[in-house]
Amino acid sequence: MPFSFAEEPVNTGESAGVQCMIQKGDVPITIKWTLNSRPVINGEEGLAILKLSPKSSVLNIASVEEQHRGLFKCIAENKAGTDFYVAELKVNGIKFWVLAAFVVD
Repeated sequence: MPFSFAEEPVNTGESAGVQCMIQKGDVPITIKWTLNSRPVINGEEGLAILKLSPKSSVLNIASVEEQHRGLFKCIAENKAGTDFYVAELKVNGIKFWVLAAFVVD
């Protein structure tokens, strides 16, 4: 089933998450996640993956950082084949203001 993050960019420090649910297909089904084509490893880089059922997986980000920006892909695989769905997470970064003072003699 399709999933998506918020339409508006998420601010750094906020939480985000999506659920990947497979409607059709024979079990066993392996569900994997990638971020920008790199495998997501549960517990690393602030990302948590929870398998809710044989056909459902949740990806959670407790505190979104700029490194989480990009395309998240849920990949479902069984003996019959592979399918996937992709959603983009947009992240508002921390804005830095530089103040300068000039002294003129």
